[in-house]
Parts: sequence; C-alpha cells; structure tokens
Amino acid sequence: MPYQKHMRMPAFLLLAFLAACGGGATSPTTADDPSSTGGATGKAKDKVPEWKLGHWSSPDGLVGMVIDRNGAKPKIKIDGQKDVVELHLEKHLDRGDSKGNWLNGPDGKHWMFLGEGGQLAFIKPETRDNAELRHAVGFLPMTRDADADALGAATQVGIATPPPAKRPYQLHAEKLAGISVTTRLRMKPEDSGNLAKVAEAMEKATPDMFVRVPAKASEKATWAPASELIAGTIHSGYNTVTVQAISDEPWDKTKPGLKRYGLELRAKPTFGEPSRIRQGKLRGWPPGLPPNTPGLVWHVQDGTKIVFVAVDGGRWELGDWYNDFDAKAPPVEAGTGPQSAWPAPLASSAIDVGLVRGLAKGGAIPAKTAADIEAIDDGWFECVQKVWKEGRAEADKIEATQAPLNDKYGKLSGVAKKYEVKAEQTCAPIVKKLDEALTRFIEARDTERKAIFDKARARTASIAR
Repeated sequence: MPYQKHMRMPAFLLLAFLAACGGGATSPTTADDPSSTGGATGKAKDKVPEWKLGHWSSPDGLVGMVIDRNGAKPKIKIDGQKDVVELHLEKHLDRGDSKGNWLNGPDGKHWMFLGEGGQLAFIKPETRDNAELRHAVGFLPMTRDADADALGAATQVGIATPPPAKRPYQLHAEKLAGISVTTRLRMKPEDSGNLAKVAEAMEKATPDMFVRVPAKASEKATWAPASELIAGTIHSGYNTVTVQAISDEPWDKTKPGLKRYGLELRAKPTFGEPSRIRQGKLRGWPPGLPPNTPGLVWHVQDGTKIVFVAVDGGRWELGDWYNDFDAKAPPVEAGTGPQSAWPAPLASSAIDVGLVRGLAKGGAIPAKTAADIEAIDDGWFECVQKVWKEGRAEADKIEATQAPLNDKYGKLSGVAKKYEVKAEQTCAPIVKKLDEALTRFIEARDTERKAIFDKARARTASIAR
C-alpha cells in the first residue's frame, strides 16, 4: 500500500493496517533456523525476541531502519544515516485511555508511534509538527523484514514534546491569576459571594491587585452574586439569577419589593401538576456592569472565566473575553482610576431562591437564612398540592358518573379552571411572603455592600491610578 501525501487514515484503520503488515508479531526471516545467517548485515544473530531487534521497512520500501529495543529506551538507525538515535517514550492518551506511545526524536517531535499491540509507524518528517494519531497523516506502517546487529551507543537522545506555545489570552489569564484574591490572599472561590470575606479582601489587597473593567469588557459581564465553584466542584445554576420569562412591564426602580430590582415572582399553576413559584424579569433588566467599575480579580476559573468583585461587593463574571482578546484592550485594566470616574455603586442587586441556595452551599450566608427562605418556597408547593387534592376528589366524582363523554369532558375542564384559580387565590399570600423575604435579604446585603464601597473608596483614595 504506497503512501499518499494527503492520505488521512483514522487511528483504528492505521492500527488494523499495522497489524496486517506484521507490526512486530512475525518475521519473514528464518531466525528459528540455527544455521541462518540472514538479516541486514549477513552476520549470525543471537537468540533475541524479534520485536526487540531487527530491520524494519515501510510498505513502499523507501524508509528502512534498524530498531533496537534491548535497552530501557528504543534506539533506531535509519538506513543511509550514521546517527544512532535513542527515542524518548511519551504515553499517548485519548480521553484518558492509553492508545500507545509516541517515540520522540532529539527535536522533541514525534518520530514514530508504538501501538498497544506492538504495531509501529514511522512519521514522515514533514508532518511531525502536527502529528496526530486521530488522522494519522504522514504515518508509514513499518514491517520487520530482516534480522540486524544490535546498535551501539546513542549519538542523539530524544526528548519530551515541548508544550505548545501559550496564546496571548492564556498569558494574560495567568497574569490576572497572579494578582487574584485566591492567589494573593489565599481565599476560596466561593468566598467571592461572602460579603464579610469581600470586605476583608478589600482591606488586605495590595495596590497592584486593584483593577477596573473598561467599557468593551463590561458589556460582556454577567451578574453572578454566588460562586458556582464550591469546594473544587462546579454546581451549575447556583451562581446567576434563573429567569423563566420576560415581562412586558418596564423596570421601574420606584416599584415596591422585588420589582425595584427588576424581578417579579410568577405563580401560575396548572391543575394536577407540581408547581413552583417562577422567577420573571421586568423589561430592561439586567442593567449590566457599568464601565470603569473598580474592584478585584477574585480568581480566573479554568483559565478563561474571570470572576470580578467590584468595590461595592457585587460579583460579576467575564466569560468570553478571550475569544477576541486584544492585548491593547484587555478585559481588565490596572488600577482603580480616578474616583471621579467611578460609577455609582449597587448597579445590580437581584437575587432569587436559587441564588440564596447557592450562597448557603458555599458558606457565604448562614444556613438558616437560606432554610427560612426555601421553606416559604416549599410552602407554595404544599399549598397548591392541597388544592389539587380537593380538585381531584371532585374530578373523580365526575369520572364515576354515567354521563356522556362530552359532558364529562366539559365538566372536567371546568374543574381544572376552577381549582387553578382557587390555587392562585388561596396560595397568593405565600407569593407575597416570599417576595418580602427576598426583598429583605437583598436590602440587608445592599447595606453591607454600601459599607464595603465606602471603606474601599476611602482606602483606595491614595492609590488611585
């Protein structure tokens, strides 16, 4: 099978082909015959397992070499060349599963591939920069075709594959991680939602840790009051507000309760189904992070997500800044900037039941605070279920009659409507109670955040840049 320059052979086909070509399992020589003097040099050979020593060639005969695997590391001597090269073995993993070993040359590039079953492939020099088993471009299956003498001492030694050059955004992420709260002050990622810890960080942060978010990056910021990374594990859905629907009602900060913060509670039960109070948002919310907001990089999650905590204690996430990274316009800039340019604090304060749960799980608020709010939410579920029980009893009586199906259907539809309205009316006080509880929770946090802002403003007055 001649090699074609642009041939792409998937890994499973390559390994199957290697096995078919011999791959080290058999030899065309008469090595079992004591009188045999065959092989690459014509000299008699010691009894050595064929996979350890021999001459190997590609199917087209254009590449040949002696491979000596008697030592701790394999050595090769390519036909027509004087160097004996000791190759560096490097395990190849695919999704955690071992597929074999790369054999690297002195340049750190993959020269050969050794499969789990002993199959060998030589990688053409012009394709070594991007050698990849999955596509197997430039891989030549090698077959043992003769015996050979053991190779002498290596004149060149293989090395590990150099790590790929880091991209500019990765270098910038490392720089930000170096000044982050988790690195400098040894606080935890989940502490970013703990206002007491935030206040402590603002007091202890060194001048070079303070940054500000310019306009371009602020447009991509997401309001995320709680950390999804808790004790090293991601807990999805705990960090941001969960919005079920968007209202036609515009956001008006003069409104009472949660509406002041751009949110509203929606309770529209469907007869017979489990029901929870849903979170909606008013038209115009969320407002986004104001440009030039100063604060601290709390941590850089997975080398891409920047967790930024503003000087007012508000927690924000910059999640896709790296896609169009420009070193001349970074996602955060050094220093707090002049205080005259600082935006007003408390740009966003919205919090729902899910966030309360996330804050408690991360130890950012007392467990009882969350339990009290969650109990109100559970109270709605229990109240609705009680109404459904009454409605199902009435529906069962209708089902038990001998009335025509059409009559039954009409009456059952009426029962569903009747008890949906009854559930809304009966359980409405619970919705009001939850709105009030969440509002009090937000107001208490806003008071703490305003205090953090005032202290940070006073402290950074002398280090503004």
